[in-house]
Amino acid sequence: MRLIKVNNIKSKVLPKHERVYAKEIWGKESGAKNCVVLYNEMDKTGGAEMHVHADSEHIFYVIEGEMSITDGKETYIIKAGEAAVVEPGEPHEAKGTGKVDCKYLLATSPPASFTDK
Repeated sequence: MRLIKVNNIKSKVLPKHERVYAKEIWGKESGAKNCVVLYNEMDKTGGAEMHVHADSEHIFYVIEGEMSITDGKETYIIKAGEAAVVEPGEPHEAKGTGKVDCKYLLATSPPASFTDK
């Protein structure tokens, strides 16, 4: 078992993201092989551009605030206590709504790699 002090983890900006600050709770840097779990804080004007993860499932769980997720056809507003699942190969972008900042958990399995879309 490992105990993780999330407040002690240094935030990083992910590839293809702006004003999204990620703390890796579990992932490649900490020895995980099958998944990544991130605690993210996204500015109300931040987000990620449209992209695809060919082999990775994503689960977004909003802890505080709200975010929008677009699948290329439709945009959804995800609020605190709600989750969204993105299937492998599904184009998506996650952005702030412009109203409030957002804190959320992001779990990916297997660990995501980015491809352009």
